[in-house]
Amino acid sequence: MALEQELLLIIADLYAAVAEHPLGPREQSSLTAIRYQTAVGLGAGLVSAHQQVRALARNCLWLLEQREARS
Repeated sequence: MALEQELLLIIADLYAAVAEHPLGPREQSSLTAIRYQTAVGLGAGLVSAHQQVRALARNCLWLLEQREARS
């Protein structure tokens, strides 16, 4: 799944940029959840893959917002 790998690489870059700054407990909790979701993978079925891609997309948006706020 090339698309999954590309998305995971983007998330990893954003994650690293956000994680290098001091974070509050809420932000740290969100980063922990993102780390878990990226480790889970897309799953075997179409529904689980669809749900996981949507979750990863939300993670990307949140990470982008956090990176912008800390720049």
